[in-house]
Amino acid sequence: MKIYNIKNLDFKYRKIVHYTLLASAFFLQILLIIFFYNEIFNEAKLDKIENEIAKSKNMKLHSRLAQLEFINAQNNFQNFIISKEDLSLQNYTSSLKQMIDSFDSIQSFSDSNANFKNHVRTQNSSEINDEKLRYKIDSLLNSQSLIPTAKNDLDFITVNQYNYKNVLNSIDIESYILVDSVARKGLFSRLGDAISGKVDVQKEKLNVIVTMKYGKKVTKGNIEEQLANAFKNTNNYYLDEFSNIKKNLLFIKDRESAFIKKNLELILYCNSILNNYEQAINDFHSDLENNFKNQYSTNKSIRNFSVIGLVVLMILISIAILYLTRFAFDYEEKLKTANLQIEQNLNFKNRVLGMLSHELRSPLNIITIFTNKIIKSTQDSSIKESLNAIQFTSNSLLLQANQILEYTKDQDKKPELKHKAFNLKNELDHIFNAIKPYVESKGNNFKITNDISDDYTVFTDNIKIHQLFLNIIGNANKFTNNGIIEVTTQVKLLKDNKLDFIVDVKDTGIGISKSDLKNIFNPYYQGILSEEVENLGAGLGLNLCKEIVELFNGKIMIDSEVNKGTNVNFNLYLHLNK
Repeated sequence: MKIYNIKNLDFKYRKIVHYTLLASAFFLQILLIIFFYNEIFNEAKLDKIENEIAKSKNMKLHSRLAQLEFINAQNNFQNFIISKEDLSLQNYTSSLKQMIDSFDSIQSFSDSNANFKNHVRTQNSSEINDEKLRYKIDSLLNSQSLIPTAKNDLDFITVNQYNYKNVLNSIDIESYILVDSVARKGLFSRLGDAISGKVDVQKEKLNVIVTMKYGKKVTKGNIEEQLANAFKNTNNYYLDEFSNIKKNLLFIKDRESAFIKKNLELILYCNSILNNYEQAINDFHSDLENNFKNQYSTNKSIRNFSVIGLVVLMILISIAILYLTRFAFDYEEKLKTANLQIEQNLNFKNRVLGMLSHELRSPLNIITIFTNKIIKSTQDSSIKESLNAIQFTSNSLLLQANQILEYTKDQDKKPELKHKAFNLKNELDHIFNAIKPYVESKGNNFKITNDISDDYTVFTDNIKIHQLFLNIIGNANKFTNNGIIEVTTQVKLLKDNKLDFIVDVKDTGIGISKSDLKNIFNPYYQGILSEEVENLGAGLGLNLCKEIVELFNGKIMIDSEVNKGTNVNFNLYLHLNK
């Protein structure tokens, strides 16, 4: 029982379904390529963006650390200005260095990421220069060594004692007595001075001279003068000492003012850098998140559309395969019916061919018998020659009928040579005599050059040789009118009792084009000149000739030009009959 009914299948849609299946398979491959491209390349883009987002978060952390260290540095700076403690100064220096490290990390990322660098440039028309920042911090750190701390303040305010020992050790004292002399007077003069109260008394005076050395300067004087000099020098010494302390304090104050000024400049510059980096990092991070969302959405859309497209195409392919499967089953049934019909037709054809070949043998045998009787009864040589040609032709037809009958019995039987001993020259003469009237019937001049000795008796298949000459000369005659057909035969004696039988057939017919020469030996090929020739045939002659030549281990070649005739050359290897 048939599962499918061939009448229910509309074969006119077969091509549409077939091309739909091919198109679906093609688009399926495209979708798969898109899908894999999305999974490989677009996912890689997504991973890259995700990695940059992680780096941007790390940059945010460095920025916050830089801000925190900046704030700690300023707090430590204020503590130092107030307390002059070494610890505050050390903490201030440490915070600045850690802030620089954070800036270096951000700058390193900026150098390696052009996108982030563009964001940084967008925030500031002049590019942030970390070298300038580092120079400001280094300059600030170098200047802090000149700022006094609580630990070394006394070094600046200590007054050196006056070196009084050297002065005391240089004191040299000299003393002497001075006596004032009185003029001598007489007695009465002295009494008168006594009465009047005028008394001149001799006076004695003690003088002390003090010599003191102040460095290289040496001074002499009495005690009062030297004491005054000592106090004066001491006073001048301490005035100079306090003047120097005042100068040092003013210098320190200037240094401290410069230190504060540099710190203020650093505050302004760091604030600018921190703000720029913070805004650039935020913008960069925001752009990355937007890119990640867009890329993720794109990848998801491609994946979804690819899956939907794959499902739709698979449905179409399934439907097309289902239809083609049904068509295949139905067509298989049709082929079975057709094969059965072909087998019946072949059996009928073989039966007809067998009957024809079998029934032809009797008339051909009768023709041979009557031609033999006529040959024996007539003395006219021309009639005998014609009758011999008829007898040769009927014998050839009888042999071919026998071959047809054999092929109908066994279709898979391969062509083979049926060996028979015969004289090569006599056999060729029979062939040429039999075909000569046919050639001359079209007004062609038939030239034969048979340079073969009468001594060569060969053991091979003469029927195949008949077929070769009949087909090749027949083709030459078919394409030549009122021309010349020339046949040249020769042999070369080889080793091991072999002959190389060489045949050359030339005609002056219409020739063969170069394009046709490529296919001339193909079965059923008739060429582009077939319209110019009546009764062209089936195109099997030359193909059959090639098969026969190859049975003899020979080669066949054709050389031709349009309107310049054709030259057919072949050779056969024949065995001499011992």
